[in-house]
Amino acid sequence: MIDQLDKQILEVLAADARAAFKDIADTCGVSRAAVHQRVERMKRDGVIIGSGFQVNPQSLGYETCTFIGVTLSQGSLFDKVADALYQIPEVVECNFTTGAYAMMLRLYCRNNTDLMRILGMICRIEGVASTETLISLQQTFSRNIPISLSEAHEPKRRRNCKATTLNDSCD
Repeated sequence: MIDQLDKQILEVLAADARAAFKDIADTCGVSRAAVHQRVERMKRDGVIIGSGFQVNPQSLGYETCTFIGVTLSQGSLFDKVADALYQIPEVVECNFTTGAYAMMLRLYCRNNTDLMRILGMICRIEGVASTETLISLQQTFSRNIPISLSEAHEPKRRRNCKATTLNDSCD
């Protein structure tokens, strides 16, 4: 289980994954060794599941982000289909879902022609019954889950906003 110090460390790392342990220690008021031990423990416990750089897909020529809902001919084929989807590098996320689709994918493609090529590959996978494609026109935001639960329940106001009720407006 994580405590308040762990949450403070996570908040600093969420803001800057490359922050030096010395800077984190100064911010949290503890030793560098304490930060190092806690980060290692959180990695080992699966609290921290990755670190590194995020690459802007557009900088590599991938202009289109697409979400694809996949219907399977049999739910028992999920693992087999997931393994086949993993072989398509443009598919960056695959979720087993409830609702209209058994799977929801996120992928990046260079253009519509590239999207058609990838859709063809997906549709040829044994067990894929049908797909529905949704093209993202713009990613409005992406963020990590809030570290502190208290922050999750307090909506953030826009800058210069003094609204206190639903009928108030912000300039």
